[in-house]
Amino acid sequence: CTSLRTTDPNGSEADIRRLASCGQEIVGVQVRVVDLDDQPVAPGEVGEIVARGPNIMLGYWKRPQETAAALRGGWLQTGDVGYMDEDGYFYITDRKKELIIVGGFNVFPREIDELIYQHPKVKEGIALGLPDPYKGERIKVYVVLKDGVTATPEEFIAYFRERLAPYKVPSEVEFRTDLPKSIIGKILRRALRDSFVKLDPRVQWGNPVMFVVLVGSALVTLLWLSGSGDAPRAFVLAAALWLWFLRRVANFSETVAEGRGD
Repeated sequence: CTSLRTTDPNGSEADIRRLASCGQEIVGVQVRVVDLDDQPVAPGEVGEIVARGPNIMLGYWKRPQETAAALRGGWLQTGDVGYMDEDGYFYITDRKKELIIVGGFNVFPREIDELIYQHPKVKEGIALGLPDPYKGERIKVYVVLKDGVTATPEEFIAYFRERLAPYKVPSEVEFRTDLPKSIIGKILRRALRDSFVKLDPRVQWGNPVMFVVLVGSALVTLLWLSGSGDAPRAFVLAAALWLWFLRRVANFSETVAEGRGD
């Protein structure tokens, strides 16, 4: 949908900056950046990059719901987050599906990733959103330190706190000797997220087997309470508590099920 013309690496500052772009829209194809309401944004403002033209797909084979989501008003929702400069060059800054929502605030992990690599003790690292039963998601950072250096999670959190808005500051830092990567060497966010899901017991509460166990436990509790002196009040109280608990589990599991891509 876009092309990058030959650029002189020894040219002006603008020419050098454009080397990081994905070029301008090609003839016959329209590309623009839109907000959450699919309205175009001004040059320099960040949004989702969308495109339309004769080379854009017509839809997914026998998948009308996915087609409707991907092609809105004839525009292909690329899932790429970025901006267009004053000269019509497009820059990709992140992926929409990697967006982390912390207590209602949107956080793109790339901003945190860049800070990770600016730290003098870091060999490699990555930030991602993990399910949180209260805030929806929380930010966790995985770091591989350079050989021969030491650090503490508190040191890194203080580093981020000095450079980020409060809601963007990671709540947890984990040090590792290596990180899972694809065949081309890209760090796999999904693999790290999946390892958390398997280890966190709160996630397991959301599967069908544990749901049956919890419902059975609730029934036993209700039967036991019904033998007390104030059976109706005990029944109502116990039912309300268990419904609240199961709702929290369901919401948490729903967040986990959404996942994030790589």
